[in-house]
Amino acid sequence: MDILDNKKSFLMYLDYKEHLKLLEPEEIGQLMMALFEYAETGVEPKFSSSGCRIAFSFIRAQMDRDAAKYAKRCAKNKKNIEDRWGKNKNKETAQEDISQYETIPSDTNVYQPVPSDTKNTDTDNDNDTDNDNDTDNDTTPYNPPKGKAASEAVPYAKIIGLYNSTCISYPKVKFVESTRKKAIRARFKAFGGMPAFERLFAKAEASSFLKGNNKNNWSADFDWLIKAANMSKVLEGKYDDDKGVTPNGRDPTDPVSPYGQLGVYL
Repeated sequence: MDILDNKKSFLMYLDYKEHLKLLEPEEIGQLMMALFEYAETGVEPKFSSSGCRIAFSFIRAQMDRDAAKYAKRCAKNKKNIEDRWGKNKNKETAQEDISQYETIPSDTNVYQPVPSDTKNTDTDNDNDTDNDNDTDNDTTPYNPPKGKAASEAVPYAKIIGLYNSTCISYPKVKFVESTRKKAIRARFKAFGGMPAFERLFAKAEASSFLKGNNKNNWSADFDWLIKAANMSKVLEGKYDDDKGVTPNGRDPTDPVSPYGQLGVYL
């Protein structure tokens, strides 16, 4: 049997059990030690027991077959590695020859289109269709403090928990599906992380207008608050009670209005 330097084991098969039952316990012990010795050195032992000699002969034959298979598999793996390494080296050499052309596009007539609106890059497709008749066209996004929020993991559960515990006058959020996660993630990165949500929810809870004190008895909810334009307005204080005005700039209790009789405020 060829000795394989890296092979640290040999196989024992359940078929051997019936044969070993015919031996005495002392003979089984001698046989096992002889098998270990043969696996390590390739030296065949001498037995005084004919039973041990017979058992050793057929187990040794199987060990030799297993060793041959192992050697063949190792040789095949070695060849595969050498072939792969050779191909990789050839690729690296070829890559060096053409590296100076890597940055040249294959089709110089194709250009990436430039967005027509470079100020609004929010891809959430939020459409504010609320009934508060808010005609304020100021969609300038809130300018958050720059920090590491863009690289932080978004704490969805923490944000929902903060909303439910702060905005007690609004409907509770019970589920966070993919659409809400997308909106939360976009606002978290764009507005600077948790501090923005803390201010947003505190301002929303303090705003009578957002809680329904308006001509349509409309009130905001979580999904409305986390839309980009709405979040900016709330954070900028456009719905604060101390201003005494609606977001469009007119006192909601002012009876003097060209459209007052229709209940519409500009």
